[in-house]
Amino acid sequence: MTNLSIEGLVLFDLKKYDDERGCFFEVFNRINLPELGFGDIKQINFSFSKKNVVRGLHYQIEPKAQAKLVHVTEGSIFDVAVDLRKKSPSFLKWTGIELTSSIPKTLFIPVGFAHGFCVTSDFAKVLYCVSETYDTSCERGIAFDDPEIGVEWPLGTYILSEKDKKLPGFRDIKDFF
Repeated sequence: MTNLSIEGLVLFDLKKYDDERGCFFEVFNRINLPELGFGDIKQINFSFSKKNVVRGLHYQIEPKAQAKLVHVTEGSIFDVAVDLRKKSPSFLKWTGIELTSSIPKTLFIPVGFAHGFCVTSDFAKVLYCVSETYDTSCERGIAFDDPEIGVEWPLGTYILSEKDKKLPGFRDIKDFF
């Protein structure tokens, strides 16, 4: 378990067991979750995305705010978490980390962060477990390329959903933690 530069973000290095059949590793272990404030897994999401796809920056507000465990099952992504906790010394700071299926790791993102990722391989399959069920009325987002946040995305061109293309900039959102 490695604490990242923003308090609350944790990267789990997964112990991989290889043999002649293939490999095995735990994507997460419930024993570690309560101390991080995760609680129970309420929903498991999966995405398949092509190279240059950006998903995010998304978050859920109360009462359905979500902590996330993010794991890449195939390919690689540049994963980003933006601190939206008003009282945090790292408010509006972001951390980006490469997650790849070739080096098994799981990223923990607590409640209070916007999350997004960019696919850097030909495609990526991403599994993420969340601590609360999805609720459209609690869904929020920030433009992935907002200059005030200044995420340094690794690629030059990006593919976004129509919904993500319309996300507001930081100055136009009101819902923080």
